[in-house]
Amino acid sequence: MNNLYILWTDSNPTTATNMVLLYAMNAMKNKWWEKITIISCGATQQLLLTNANIYEMTQEAKHLGVEFSCSLPSATAMKNKERLEKLGFEVKEWGPMLTGIIKSNEKLITI
Repeated sequence: MNNLYILWTDSNPTTATNMVLLYAMNAMKNKWWEKITIISCGATQQLLLTNANIYEMTQEAKHLGVEFSCSLPSATAMKNKERLEKLGFEVKEWGPMLTGIIKSNEKLITI
């Protein structure tokens, strides 16, 4: 498969806009990957909920086909699960799936 997973843990807004989201959008526009999934973990979930610019970029990225998912343990610990889901972000357990991605040598960028 020609899939890319981006594990997004850096809560710096500049990193979010100028690397994570910009790369994912350009990669989908240019068909560098068939599927891109951004996995929001930890403090990055707060950016999704509180930064209007980043939220708008995620919506544009979704329109281009980028998938977003949020780590359930992070969302639960920060009491954000329901808010994230209301905004259309998938929330699920990623531990076993990340392990599978790594063990199968799929493409994973960690930021």
